[in-house]
Amino acid sequence: MVNYRPFYGKDNIISFSTNPKKPFNIVFAGTGGGKTTILDAMAWCMYGKEIHKPDPYPMLNDRKRDELKKGETAGVQIEIIMGKSEKEIDCVLSRTVTFIKDERGVKPIDVSEQTKAKVKGPRNNLIGASFDVVVDRIFPEDIQHLFMFDGEALQKFFDEDNIENTKNAIIDITQIDFLKSTIKHLKEVSKSYKQDEEENPKIQEYKTLIRSVDKEIDRHNIEKKKTQENLDSAKKNYASALEKLKKIGAGDKDIKKLIEEEKKILEKLKETKKELDDLEEESFKHLLNSVPTLFCKKELKKAIKIIDEQYGSGELPPDPIKIDFLNKLLNEKKECICGTPLKKGSKERKKVEEYRDRAPLSKYEPEIRHGQGAMKVILSKTSNFLDERKKYYETIKKKTAIINDLNNQHKLKKKERKGLNEQELNSLSSERDFQFAEIERYNKRIGELNHEIVDNNKQKTRWDDEKRKLEKEQIKNKEQRKKFEICDIAITFFQKIKDELIVEVKDEIEKKTNELFKKGVDEPRVSEVQITDDFECRVLNKRGESIYGGLSSGQKEILAVSFMIALRKESGFDSPILFDYPWGRIDPEKTVELINSLKEVLKNVQVNFFLIRGREFTDSVKHHMKDYTGALYEIRKEKNKPESKVKKHERK
Repeated sequence: MVNYRPFYGKDNIISFSTNPKKPFNIVFAGTGGGKTTILDAMAWCMYGKEIHKPDPYPMLNDRKRDELKKGETAGVQIEIIMGKSEKEIDCVLSRTVTFIKDERGVKPIDVSEQTKAKVKGPRNNLIGASFDVVVDRIFPEDIQHLFMFDGEALQKFFDEDNIENTKNAIIDITQIDFLKSTIKHLKEVSKSYKQDEEENPKIQEYKTLIRSVDKEIDRHNIEKKKTQENLDSAKKNYASALEKLKKIGAGDKDIKKLIEEEKKILEKLKETKKELDDLEEESFKHLLNSVPTLFCKKELKKAIKIIDEQYGSGELPPDPIKIDFLNKLLNEKKECICGTPLKKGSKERKKVEEYRDRAPLSKYEPEIRHGQGAMKVILSKTSNFLDERKKYYETIKKKTAIINDLNNQHKLKKKERKGLNEQELNSLSSERDFQFAEIERYNKRIGELNHEIVDNNKQKTRWDDEKRKLEKEQIKNKEQRKKFEICDIAITFFQKIKDELIVEVKDEIEKKTNELFKKGVDEPRVSEVQITDDFECRVLNKRGESIYGGLSSGQKEILAVSFMIALRKESGFDSPILFDYPWGRIDPEKTVELINSLKEVLKNVQVNFFLIRGREFTDSVKHHMKDYTGALYEIRKEKNKPESKVKKHERK
């Protein structure tokens, strides 16, 4: 690269390794360092236009531009050399444009852009050749997607208009447009052989039918275009909902889990707070009931002592002797429970009557006995007062600690979900699910329309064949009829070749894509990759159900890469692959898995990776690609200068 954009001077050379045992080459740079500019340089050299920059000028390096004086010129040149080694060169391509400085500034000289091509001659020497012919033989522009890969675009290749992308890619490598042009030309020629003939009414009828089916096809195409626009909008809205869910720092399922955990914490917090409130109320009641008792403790002990003394003196009868019991013995039974008679005036009866009359309080004995027991219970409680107060204090302290811990857990969970509440989550999830359903609905309708268009075209072909038979029959001039028949035979022949070629190529690409994908992806759910008759690429499980929607971004990229490699093999082109942004938006943890898959799928293919330092080119990536890497280059941005330098890293 000479004076091309950030690359000043002539010392910007990248020599990719061609070692088949180490087919990977890596170019890495920081953001804005010039990694993608190298891809633009290659595209400009081959096709005269850059991929990522719509305006081809000014491409002269800023430093070189500033160095120019009025009337001086400077050139921008990109040269691509291909071969097994520096000594075995097969081809050289170069493109140059010259700039001049005048009173209005620096601008390219009109008609200064030059291209040169050299190829290996019969004596292994390099000889001049047509630039366009050489490029078409090595890097045809219309199939550049087979050797210029974009990781992020590949991840979405089958997401966005699966059928059209698959069909167009297959048609591109079959060069079927040439056959279509030939068929169209033959039909135009055949018309000239029947110009003077009077038209059969039946022919006019077929023409009317063909026009009607053309209108039907146009109607389907209009609806398909509108449906595709709706599909693109639904995909954009779906991606937006997913992006919003990703911005909160976790997937929506993780957020749901966080919200459920948060709910459980809040429920536990509420339950524990109620337990603490009940405990504090119980503690207060205990204190309220205990304090008066503490003040009356001395009097209670004294009362218990007096009652005990009255029992001892006999003033209160021992339990269970009651006044009512003694009256019953004297008045009704008139004998003691031991059998001694209690006759009036007898000595025994007088003793019982004396005992009864001597204890007037004894009729209150049950209440006194109960009161004494209650006082003893109250006193026993006062003896445990301090222990019980300590127990209340410790329990309240523990409950308070649990509440503080639960509050901290709640704050952490709330922080984890970054303020997203359940209503917002449900709204985002609903939006995502709705747009996904819309995507499926639009995809289904596009599939139906494609089938209808195919059926319409088949019907149109049948009517066109019948029309041509009648046209041939009505030509009276034998010579003209003969020429018409030759055209008709040629049209039928090329039409058959076109149809068979598409089917044959489709089947072969399906087979190779299936082999490569299953080799590159360790996914037990995958049974086969299928390309349907209407060119939809599908990934099926053992039950024949499509599981494409359940594939990860990395697996989708491997599927697209497998498809591209299958196309390359079928096309016969074996040019090196330029792979920009290979990891796309894949989770860094899944990058190693993707690298291992690419090793399998891209085996025996020279691949030049263009990576972003830090985000894509990490120590882990470097380690896992080490044994496959033949050359490693870094694009370094010069400090305080709008320039970049190419630096080669020696392999250890």
